Amino acid sequence: MDNNDPKIISEYISALSNSASICDKDKAYIIWGIEDRTHDIVGTQFKPKQFKIGNEELENWLLRLLKPRVDFHFVEVSMNDKKHCDIRNSACT
Repeated sequence: MDNNDPKIISEYISALSNSASICDKDKAYIIWGIEDRTHDIVGTQFKPKQFKIGNEELENWLLRLLKPRVDFHFVEVSMNDKKHCDIRNSACT
């Protein structure tokens, strides 16, 4: 996934949280910068900590608008000089 559309990201966060709960898992993940088929690290230009909606950071915007509230956070990592990012979110309760 290399999408930076806030609406789509919010839908994925909500869906993964529900799926984790249904599958009796504690967490679910969305990962940017990894090739789907090969799992190779290809990198991403998506920088969620710098992405803003108006003057509000993306993470704060999502936390404020997702109902019911979903506990998640963005993690940005560099590996082999390529940047990837993931969202780690908890299962809904």
